[in-house]
Amino acid sequence: MYKNILRDTFASVFEEKDALFKALIIPTLLLMFFNYFGAFDVNNLYLSIPIIVLTIIINITISITTHRILLLKENSIPTWGLFKLSSREGKFFLSTFALGLIIILVGVLTMAGVMLFEALFTNFLNPTINAIIIVFILFAILSVMSRLSIVFPAISVDKNITFTDSWNYTKNYKLLCFITIIVFPALFAIALSLPYGFIIDILADKISSHMTAFYSILNVFINIFIISALSNTYLYIISNLPEEEITQTTYTVTINDNEAITLNADSNINFDVLKYQLTEQYSKLEYHTASVDKEDSWILKNDDIKNSYISLEFKNNDYYIETFNVEDPRLKILEKDDTIIS
Repeated sequence: MYKNILRDTFASVFEEKDALFKALIIPTLLLMFFNYFGAFDVNNLYLSIPIIVLTIIINITISITTHRILLLKENSIPTWGLFKLSSREGKFFLSTFALGLIIILVGVLTMAGVMLFEALFTNFLNPTINAIIIVFILFAILSVMSRLSIVFPAISVDKNITFTDSWNYTKNYKLLCFITIIVFPALFAIALSLPYGFIIDILADKISSHMTAFYSILNVFINIFIISALSNTYLYIISNLPEEEITQTTYTVTINDNEAITLNADSNINFDVLKYQLTEQYSKLEYHTASVDKEDSWILKNDDIKNSYISLEFKNNDYYIETFNVEDPRLKILEKDDTIIS
């Protein structure tokens, strides 16, 4: 179990290395740019605050991009990454903020319990006991964080998993989550940060202080493997859940006036995948103009053929594909029986 997840953490990254490189190169360069020119300056908040906000947004898109490529493969996002914000990114940010509040609450409650313990057993306290208490507080906080973290890969692949679901799904995997989401990533980050951080510091000291911009590359590289560990832990837990514990969310795909196709709850089909498959098919017929390109609706046209289009819409967990004056879609989901509920 542990061995497989740690193996897949590295294997999945190397398997999708080309897609990850293309999708993350621009966000990484932007982070380097902000690092180079935008060090936080309390005397220049008009510049510092926008840079902080943009840095947060970029890091969110890096996380979502990495999760999607590792879990849904490269066709799940545009080749050069995500550049349009959607409700997915908003939900990811709000969940991150909510997790931060939960962690603070856990820390406060744990600290209150410790203070009560100290008040009742003052005579028994010594430096060793105090150290044990600190370790206990950190363990409690990190344990809660690890068990709630699988909402993030779920959000990234458009699955509806709440913090409550995450807590319930991980009830039999407490130690697994702690090891693969907290301990291993921490050790990996330390192992890479120490030597490469030392090299960057030397370059910054000997050549230019702006060489610290290379920390952005190092941080993104480390984060890819941390995210991969989370993705593969999520994948393992979801794959091994009893069916009765899974919150079932079904999706249907309706093509023109044909009977709707119902997809399994664990299907990797989503709006972006369908759009990619439709684009791949109809671009060969010179349909290149996206007259509508929104988060939940999309229309593709051929400028040389009037009254002809392909449209895709997502509404109430249902996908609607409509074509007019053009051949019918040939979707891969129609060729895979395991993605369809009979």
